[in-house]
Amino acid sequence: MSTKKTSPQIPPLKDLIIPFFGLQDFNEEQQEQASMSLTRIIFQKLLIRVWDILPEDERNELADKIENEKGDGSLVIQYLEDKVPNLLVIIREEMDKLKADTAIFNTIKSSGPYDKNSAE
Repeated sequence: MSTKKTSPQIPPLKDLIIPFFGLQDFNEEQQEQASMSLTRIIFQKLLIRVWDILPEDERNELADKIENEKGDGSLVIQYLEDKVPNLLVIIREEMDKLKADTAIFNTIKSSGPYDKNSAE
């Protein structure tokens, strides 16, 4: 008996990231650069988060998938979909955390000691 999930496939991270971070208003080049950077960050945060969830044998399989991944991470995501039942929830939580972190950074940056308006 197969244990494969029957839930819908998770879309590419880029397709989740563009609307979530409001990148659809950027020009095509800016959108590509920003979405690639954010995708890498989310992908790394996701891998760190699921690593502890997986048993050792599945971690070894995951490490092999990561090593052999040549594209956009979709093979790794596909593997994780089969192993982590709440993967989409984890992805969204990591996106939320990153968005909150960047909002805090922007607030600090605009009101910090290096803000030229506050130096006057």
